[in-house]
Amino acid sequence: MTTLRMYGTAPESIVDGPGLRFSVFVQGCTHHCPGCHNPESQPSDGGYLCEPADIVHEIHKNKLIHGVTLTGGEPFEQVEGVFELAQLLTPWCGRLTVHIVPFTEIQEQIRMNCPEDHFTLIMRRFMMRIAEAIGRDHGAKCLVTGENLGQVASQTMDAMAVTGAVVHMPIFHPLIGMDKEEIVTVARRIGTLETSILPYEDCCTVFTPKHPKTKPVLAQVEAEEQKLDVEGLIARAIANTEKTQIRYYEDEQQR
Repeated sequence: MTTLRMYGTAPESIVDGPGLRFSVFVQGCTHHCPGCHNPESQPSDGGYLCEPADIVHEIHKNKLIHGVTLTGGEPFEQVEGVFELAQLLTPWCGRLTVHIVPFTEIQEQIRMNCPEDHFTLIMRRFMMRIAEAIGRDHGAKCLVTGENLGQVASQTMDAMAVTGAVVHMPIFHPLIGMDKEEIVTVARRIGTLETSILPYEDCCTVFTPKHPKTKPVLAQVEAEEQKLDVEGLIARAIANTEKTQIRYYEDEQQR
């Protein structure tokens, strides 16, 4: 059994891709990029060892999870463990396509060129663009997110409108009308509440501005994005995305 050196997990993330996601943060990265949003995850001897099967067990506790995000640290530096984790998930979905999208350059450019209160908005718009592009390649007809109106600063009606305006696919928000108590009730029933309320500093937490825009104006956000090579950043991220398709009961992985 392969082990993964882990930095931690975010059992219910709404910022690491479409839908409600279980984010897996591996430990170790040799890039040491300036402005890294997660520098504690860089040392290769830090974190803790974990078997992929243990992570899968935690993922399956929450029936509302739409996907798994592999981040870090640098997942490419622990490829065997990452793909074993993906393979263990296939009995529940039959087939799983793992996309590991390098996002460091995008976050660096946002940090260097855009005002702090726009960080989260612009980052989420990049995520939506990339999700739509990858989704179209796989025949997806929509995007699904775990956004819940008013839950956090990036999920005000204005902010969600600005985030969603960047894509053409319809976006479904199954949790949009639930209040916090309803979500807590569901979490308690499916056994995820205790894990979900543990203190954890994920990648969005450390990238979130102190005073984020809660009523952003689309034209202003688009003007800030003009400072970035949006098409180039997206193209490079997608071009360098590691993709592996894993089927249940198949021994070979098709890259």
